Amino acid sequence: FDSADEVYDMSGYASVLPGFIDAHMHIVTGDIEYNDRALRSWAQAGVTTVRDLGIGNDKTEHPTQEFLAYRKTIQDDPESAECLTCGRFVAQWHGLNHVMSDGAETGYGCKTPEDAKNAVNELIDMGCDGIKTSVGRGMDGKSSVLSVEKLKAIADTAKARGVWCTAHVLDSDLV
Repeated sequence: FDSADEVYDMSGYASVLPGFIDAHMHIVTGDIEYNDRALRSWAQAGVTTVRDLGIGNDKTEHPTQEFLAYRKTIQDDPESAECLTCGRFVAQWHGLNHVMSDGAETGYGCKTPEDAKNAVNELIDMGCDGIKTSVGRGMDGKSSVLSVEKLKAIADTAKARGVWCTAHVLDSDLV
């Protein structure tokens, strides 16, 4: 303890825990001003890292780069939780998490495995920490789903680039 000014013996009175991780949350679903308050609240509650699994606002109105630029401004703020993000969903063209019911385009819609690979590379090149995709028919139960070839392109590209990959699975029969 050479660097400590004082040592307190808290035996029987306190526990020391590492920071907690919220492994599934969505930090951006509207305007970016919400983030400061949310990240500080998590840190105050002992959550040191959050994993944002999909920016859920219109990517035309709120580009992914806008959030990533914001994230750089707070990454060294000791009062905020660290935010890892996958940016946007990599999804089936007009499927779950590509276009919302109000017409907002929130993810990358893929028609081919090459589209999927390009979307993954674009997100990683922008600075995203991981990739999220969707496996499901959507809330209406009718949306088209990603093919095995597209899912493989997403997972293989993420793995080759050294980033984690996760999926939003709504329909277990598709797994």
